[in-house]
Amino acid sequence: FGVDWKQSKDGLLSNRMQDRGLQVLHMLCKSAVEKGGTRAATIATEVFRKAGNGEAYLERVKAEVGLTASIVTQEQEGRLGFLTAAGLSGVPRPNLVSWDCGGASFQICREAFTNKGASSSALPPLLLFLAPLGVSVVTAACVEQVQKKDFATVVTPNPVAPAEAEELMAHVRSLLPAVPDWLQGCEGVVAIGGPNSMFRLATEIVGALEGSAPVRSFTPAQVRKALGAVVGRSEADLRATYCNRELADPASFVVPKMALLLAVMDACQLPRVSFQPAIGSCAGILVSNELYPDDQ
Repeated sequence: FGVDWKQSKDGLLSNRMQDRGLQVLHMLCKSAVEKGGTRAATIATEVFRKAGNGEAYLERVKAEVGLTASIVTQEQEGRLGFLTAAGLSGVPRPNLVSWDCGGASFQICREAFTNKGASSSALPPLLLFLAPLGVSVVTAACVEQVQKKDFATVVTPNPVAPAEAEELMAHVRSLLPAVPDWLQGCEGVVAIGGPNSMFRLATEIVGALEGSAPVRSFTPAQVRKALGAVVGRSEADLRATYCNRELADPASFVVPKMALLLAVMDACQLPRVSFQPAIGSCAGILVSNELYPDDQ
């Protein structure tokens, strides 16, 4: 959806992508019901906030699939990502810093605690480091800002030259907000994501370079080597190596994923990031009762 919106001339989601999204949602609902699911919560994130027909598409989702979607803010996305990381990682919440990244934005969060422990509220407020920078946004920037091409007609930046990858990272860093003290140099950041997340891709590439299975954490130096392993390679080569699964992201995302990951780690001076496999923010959504429609 993010790429489709960035490639549009009118700021609208295409009919082709809308129809494909409805097909996938029908498939997911069918699978959930077969597994005994009786209630559903659906969230819509950055691209549906920005696309001119984002809300109209969600009305189609309600009418044709039967799902009522809530358009969440970046702050709510951060909360759902934090709850997902807390539920799956086992890291105590006072020590947890979560990182979630999608197609159009990322959120790095931790809960605010007093010196005496947790704050008095049932849900402590979040400390947030947010940016409207996701994989599709950075891919578009690679084509348009770095390679000076039209993303509406040039759908992939591959092959990306090493110098172009460095320029892309500089562009990403220029768009980041000031890094807060609580995040600068933070150890123990837990990144969540599914099979297509940039974090999972990093574990795969780093593991392959080190002759092992995918690793569970990585340093900036390891991500830089991963970036070096994917620059200069063709679309077909990257697709065959990293994007040969069903519903895999396109190969056009491979270099932008590593560039975005490394740019943020460098800007925040993060010594290491741990990867927690998750299906999006589903674990956080599961325990967020306010997202479930009253009629269910």
